[in-house]
Amino acid sequence: TIEIYTAGSMADSSALLLFPVQTLADNQRPCQSVDFYWRQGCPHCQAAHEFLDHLKANNPDIEIRAINILASEENWQAFTRLNQQFGVARPGVPGFYLCGEWHIGYLDDETSGRLLMEKLGLQAPTQGQGI
Repeated sequence: TIEIYTAGSMADSSALLLFPVQTLADNQRPCQSVDFYWRQGCPHCQAAHEFLDHLKANNPDIEIRAINILASEENWQAFTRLNQQFGVARPGVPGFYLCGEWHIGYLDDETSGRLLMEKLGLQAPTQGQGI
């Protein structure tokens, strides 16, 4: 399982956890950008990176910023601030900041990838079609 956190508590799950900060009108597209926090040597980060590369290739209007948390002090501080803002005591990667929410963890394209697509207002393919 992937360790995931909610503000003020900790839980275990294999799904991507959503930390909502805001809600949008039903007819408004949620967002068009993702800040993707990762580090080298993390297999879940690699899988998420490949998914996001494919997502960007098929949706050029989506902005994806890949932020290696160990590449600079500025990147580390941005990652730390997000975890503090959402009350995460033991941060982990990969992490995704989109639509005013902080998502931690990536299981696979069919679960976590599908949830990211839904948050971006993109139609996820039906089961078996691949993402």
